[in-house]
Amino acid sequence: MTLNWENDRYLRRWLGEKKESTRRPYKTCFKLYLEFTGMTPEQLIMEKWNDTRKPPHEQTDEAEHRVVAFFRWLKNEYKKPEELAKNGDRELSEKSANAYVCAIRGFYAANKVKLNFQGFERGLFSAVTKNGTVKMNPEQIEKLAYYAKFIRDKALIWLLFQSGLDISVALGLNWRDIRNEFLNPVMVSEYPTVLISVTREKAGHHPYETYMGKTAIETLRHYLVERFGEDFAEKMSSDEPLFVNAVGINAGKRLDDEAFQEVMRTIAKKCGIVSKQDLEEANRNPLSPRALRASFQSQLFKVAGKDSKLVDYWAGHKVKYDKAYIDADRETYAKFAMQVLEPMKVSPEIEGKIATQDKNVAYLLSENRRMKERLETLQQAMKPFTELYNGIVEVFGEERATEELKLLFLGNLQAVKEQRGKEWTEQA
Repeated sequence: MTLNWENDRYLRRWLGEKKESTRRPYKTCFKLYLEFTGMTPEQLIMEKWNDTRKPPHEQTDEAEHRVVAFFRWLKNEYKKPEELAKNGDRELSEKSANAYVCAIRGFYAANKVKLNFQGFERGLFSAVTKNGTVKMNPEQIEKLAYYAKFIRDKALIWLLFQSGLDISVALGLNWRDIRNEFLNPVMVSEYPTVLISVTREKAGHHPYETYMGKTAIETLRHYLVERFGEDFAEKMSSDEPLFVNAVGINAGKRLDDEAFQEVMRTIAKKCGIVSKQDLEEANRNPLSPRALRASFQSQLFKVAGKDSKLVDYWAGHKVKYDKAYIDADRETYAKFAMQVLEPMKVSPEIEGKIATQDKNVAYLLSENRRMKERLETLQQAMKPFTELYNGIVEVFGEERATEELKLLFLGNLQAVKEQRGKEWTEQA
C-alpha cells in the first residue's frame, strides 16, 4: 500500500508537527500495522468512530481488539528484517512492541478517537509506563551533577531543572538566545535570573518564556569559561551552540539528544538515586532528561498551589490565557526558585570534593587545548617533509622512499656542515 504521508489528512494530523527523527520510526511501525490489518488510515479511524456512535451494549471494540492482536503478533510472530537484526536475533523485544503500540494509539488520539482498553487483560501494555520518571528535589539534582563527568553536563542538568525546558529545546539554544541577560543577570531580591524566550516544537511551535536560575547561571558560566576562556563573550558568535560535543570526530559540533541520553544513563548507574534492580527492570531511564523537566514542574507545584496554569506556561505547554493573566513574571519565578529550585548549602566536605573535581576537569581541558595547539604546530612544520616524501614515493616507489629520503637528508646535512665550515674559515 502506497501512503501519502504529507497529504493524507489522518496521517498529517498525527505526524504533522513531529520532528523527522520521530516520524521515521512511527512510519515504520504504521506500515506494519496497515499490513497486519489490511486497512487504510481512513478505514481505521472510521471503524472506531462508527463504533463509538452505537449504544454501549452494541459496541464491538473492534479497533481495540485489532491493536491487542497486533501487539501479540509483534511479540510472538513478527521477525525483524535480517539487516536490522543484531547478532542474528530477529525477535522484537517487549519494550519495542510496547513502543509500537504507543505509536498506534497516538495515531488514533491525534484523530480525536480514543481507544479504551478497560476490560482487556490487565497490565497488557504496562511495560510502557513501568518505572516512570523520578521527580527529584534540588539536593538530588546536585547529586546528579556531582557524578557528571564534564562541566558541560553539570550545566545542562541544572539548566533543564531550573528552566523546565525539554531537552530538544535546550540543545537547540544558541549564544544569541541568552547573551544579553546572561552577561548581566537581572537581580530580584538579590537572586539572579536570565530570561529564555524559545519556541517549543512539540507544542506546535508554541512561543513562550521561562528563566534560568542562580545555579544554572553559575555552572553554565563555568562551562563557557572552560571552552573559550574568561573573555568567552567576545569569542562566541551569535549562532554558537551553547552545548557541544567535547571529544571525538564531532568535537565542537552541537550536542545531540542521543548523546546526552547516554550521559544520563551513565550517571543513573553511579549516583544511587535509583536502585540497580529498578534500573535493570525499567524500560527507560527513570533519570532521563525528561525527569529533570518533570522535577521542575513537581517542585513548582509545591509553591504554586492551585495555579497550575503558571507552571504549565513555564514548562511550554499551551495555556488558554495570556501570560499577563497568570503572573508568569520574573519576580514570581525568582520567589519560587529560591524556595524550591536551589539546593540547600552543602557540607564543606562535599564542596571540597566538587571544587577538586572541577579543578581537575579544568586542568585536563587546559592540557587538551595545549596539546591540540602543539599538534597543529607540528603538523604545519611537517607539511614540507610530507610533500617531499610523497614526491620521492612517486619517483622511487614506497619501498625505497624511506632510504632515499634518509640519504637525501644526510647529504644535505653534510653540505650544510661544509658551507658553515667555509663561512667560519673566511670569518677567521
